[in-house]
Amino acid sequence: MSTAPRLPTFLIIHGSWHYPELYGTFCKAIENRGAEVVCPRLPSCSGDITPTKTIEDDVALIRDIAQSLVQKGKEVFAVMHSYGGMVGTDALEGLGIQRLIYLAAFVPFYGKNLVDMCGGSMAPFIVCDEQGMARVPDAASVFYQDLPDDEAAFWAERLVPQPASAQLNPITHEAFRNIPATYILCEDDRAIPVSIQEKMISDVQNAGASMDVIRIPASHSPFLSMPDSTAEIVVNLAAK
Repeated sequence: MSTAPRLPTFLIIHGSWHYPELYGTFCKAIENRGAEVVCPRLPSCSGDITPTKTIEDDVALIRDIAQSLVQKGKEVFAVMHSYGGMVGTDALEGLGIQRLIYLAAFVPFYGKNLVDMCGGSMAPFIVCDEQGMARVPDAASVFYQDLPDDEAAFWAERLVPQPASAQLNPITHEAFRNIPATYILCEDDRAIPVSIQEKMISDVQNAGASMDVIRIPASHSPFLSMPDSTAEIVVNLAAK
């Protein structure tokens, strides 16, 4: 008697200042293609003004969720957006994840933090306040310039502050060493310029790790500007 193939499960790891609501259309597009989706809210992006959580809390949450999914027999594919690449690279080593999918995401090496990935200083569009919170005042033009103006403004207004410490604390694992990886490079990205995306990819490849590349004509946020075609890409990667 034949058994039905297991549905892939996509673990979506969101970026700084974001949270699951902003990925809702993208998640639904994946589900509509016959897959399961898990998109937890990272503790550092809780929206709390007092900065009590940082990247270590994010890593711990994602590792616990991924481990639970794998133990339940799920075939897990991680889709990491932006800062989510920092979290997933640290959290997912040795868990039996099927593939790492970096969506305009950071790909750090051991001991590196987000500031290191940006050349030694925070990105110029980030502003930090006296409470230790980082924000992006002009998020619409940095993250969502390929959306209609009203939609870009709508989502930009809903972003939450994140503790600046999330940008400063280093990661301690390199999941891409032993898990197949694909990088979805966004060619119109203003947050992580193409040159930085390309350098991260080449650094990983030069270090002896395998990383396929798919290029798309999108801003930093294709989960909003082209959710269906982006969902199609990640589902097809799982079907390989």
